[in-house]
Amino acid sequence: MSRWDLLLTDARVATLCGDEGGYGETGYGEIEDGAVAIADGRIAWVGPRTHLPSTRASFTRSVGRNWLTPALIDCHTHLVFAGDRAKEFEQRLEGQELRGHCQRGWRHPVDGACNP
Repeated sequence: MSRWDLLLTDARVATLCGDEGGYGETGYGEIEDGAVAIADGRIAWVGPRTHLPSTRASFTRSVGRNWLTPALIDCHTHLVFAGDRAKEFEQRLEGQELRGHCQRGWRHPVDGACNP
C-alpha cells in the first residue's frame, strides 16, 4: 500500500475539470468537501472527501473549509507596465543594485511616483 506525505481535508477545492472529473457542470468546478493528497512533493490525489482512497497519510491536516487551488500557477502579471523590462532583468542577473530608479528616470507608469 502506498503512503501519502500529507493529506489536506475539509477543503473547498477549486478545479478546472468541470464534467471531465465528474464533480462539476462547467469548465470551472468546486468540490465543496474536498481533499488533496501530496506525495513526494507532488499532488497525488484530488477529489471529494467521500471518494478518498484507502491510502494512509503521514500527516493529515484540516484546512477549515478554506479554498485550495491545486496546481494553479499564478503568473502574477502587471499589464500596466506594457513595456519591455529586459534591461531591468539583465541588471538583476548581473547583480546590480536596483535602488535609485529615480536617478535613472524610472517612474511608476500610473501615478508618476518614484518608488524604489
